[in-house]
Amino acid sequence: MTDAHDLALPTGCADLPTHVKNLGRAARFKAMGNLRSQLIELSS
Repeated sequence: MTDAHDLALPTGCADLPTHVKNLGRAARFKAMGNLRSQLIELSS
């Protein structure tokens, strides 16, 4: 039986958590920008 520590990860798998974190950060900044734009529109 193969030990889980002996299995090779697919290429790029180690970068996945960083990639997901960056996607989340980009989405959050975009949402904040949209919210600001809507608040400015409402206050005008």
